[in-house]
Order: sequence, then C-alpha cells, then structure tokens
Amino acid sequence: MKEGVLKFLETYLTGAYHLKLKDNLYANFPKLAPVFTIAFLVTLIGDINEIKIISYIGYFIIFVGLFGFFFYNIFPSRRPEKPKED
Repeated sequence: MKEGVLKFLETYLTGAYHLKLKDNLYANFPKLAPVFTIAFLVTLIGDINEIKIISYIGYFIIFVGLFGFFFYNIFPSRRPEKPKED
C-alpha cells in the first residue's frame, strides 16, 4: 500500500509538463502548478461561503502540494539517477 501511494505521488506531483509551441520552443511548468491552483480556489470558495469542510479540503490539498514539492528531499532513495556523462 505504501509503495503504491508513493508511486502515485511521484508520478503526478514531481516533474514538469512540457508543451510544444513551435519546432524548438517549449512551455514548461511544474506538475504542482495545477494542484496549487485548485487548492487555492477550493480554499477561497470555502472561506468566502464559510463552509469549513471545503476550506479544510483546500488546506489538505495545499499540504499535499507542499509534500510533493519536497518529495525527493523526504525520500532521497526515490530520486531518479542522473545520466552518466562519458
């Protein structure tokens, strides 16, 4: 169970998305960007409408995003190996 959760977090929270705009032009942004955007919106909606459970869900998503930001610092053994230079 633990390995499955870590694999899920590693797959969906670490790294970046790469969008090809032109031949040699890419737009790169971290995978955490949509997570934080959704988290802040959910928290804002919960705070504005004074619905505590929605606010707590938003805070939890923010916590998960921060966990994803420090994922390789917490689990250094899961860090991908750098390619060897010859």
